[in-house]
Amino acid sequence: MALAYLYPRALFTIVFLGYYAVWRSYYAFVPAYAAELQIEKLDTKIRLELFYTDYPDGALTDGIDYGRHLIINGSSGRITREICGFDWANRARTGIYLAADRKIAVVGPDRCDYLVSLEQLTISRASGLPSESWTYLGAFDFVGSPGGPGPTAFRFISAAEQDECVEDDHFPAWAVRKNARKGRCPAFQASGSQQYQR
Repeated sequence: MALAYLYPRALFTIVFLGYYAVWRSYYAFVPAYAAELQIEKLDTKIRLELFYTDYPDGALTDGIDYGRHLIINGSSGRITREICGFDWANRARTGIYLAADRKIAVVGPDRCDYLVSLEQLTISRASGLPSESWTYLGAFDFVGSPGGPGPTAFRFISAAEQDECVEDDHFPAWAVRKNARKGRCPAFQASGSQQYQR
């Protein structure tokens, strides 16, 4: 009698835990959004993946997963790095620049700026560096739909499609690309639609 009482509850618990494990695994390994950029000149592909994450108590410190993963594949090898940048759902814009000596600069919100060396396969924080000579290629960001104001897709937007803009309300003197920093960047609209301010 007791076994008949416990069996349905145990079965339910096992099924529930199994579904939960599959759900957590899916969101841990499959990005919510991803976009790529091929830089022919450097024989390099850059991929930015955005994952759903749980922020512990809203903490904004280094060492937590912000859900932004940068993957760079080049002729010298592959680099993968979690990068900072709080709230990618509203502030996903991440600019890509060509720098000297086969380096790529990645500039994001909250001064989450990086310099990637394709020769040494290293990524370091980019602060206090002269950045005026960097060439802006474009930015990864959400693209709005022609029929509405909300974001609908995540992709790389080239410099020919939209001017350089780095979302940053308050930035110190050591920040890179100071002239391009603004409180909010205009959202890009697909198919010639009007831009709207987010």
